[in-house]
Amino acid sequence: MTDSMPRGPISRIEWVEGELRRAILGGEFAPGERLLTVQLAERYAVSPTPLREVLHRFAGEGLVEFIPQKGARVSELNARDALELAELRALLDAANLTAAAQNLLPEHREQIHQASDRLVQIWQADAGHSPAAELAYREFYQVASRANPSTRLREHAALVRELGSRYRLAAAALTSSPLIEIHQRLRTAVLDTSPERISEAVTADTSAFAAAFAAV
Repeated sequence: MTDSMPRGPISRIEWVEGELRRAILGGEFAPGERLLTVQLAERYAVSPTPLREVLHRFAGEGLVEFIPQKGARVSELNARDALELAELRALLDAANLTAAAQNLLPEHREQIHQASDRLVQIWQADAGHSPAAELAYREFYQVASRANPSTRLREHAALVRELGSRYRLAAAALTSSPLIEIHQRLRTAVLDTSPERISEAVTADTSAFAAAFAAV
């Protein structure tokens, strides 16, 4: 069971949603695994009601699917979904990072360098895309988009990025060298505020993971 729900402005549903999302995206629940409301209610020390609402939210995102007579289960991974998420990310994160790049302050640039260095170090240490690298990967995009004034664009891009995490981890055999090369091009494009190069680098990034998953 996880720790009890923290006190504060966060709602019970928001807390359960965050915890269950992290568990699914982190691989604690495998693709195709059933999500039993009674067991989840015990795990998170909440009533079944917020869990049902969260599962229906996840179904709308494609993270969970409902099977007649059987209830909810984690959605299976498939090449078509991986490609669709990659294509959507290429559009959203290109726009997201381009908007952010146009508003960079010196502190943003320093944060981008630090987040980038952490990611590269993990890729080098793990020789590929590990769970630790996935967290650092999403953190880099979050930091790099921090100067984007559009909250809605940042949030939509982050959601699609999260949904693709299962596919990136399933393509864990992808070695670090090409990932680092693509990432460094992206970092340079953001810091140079080059919309065309940002778009090219984001597309190369998302395409590399999608291709690696398709080859699994």
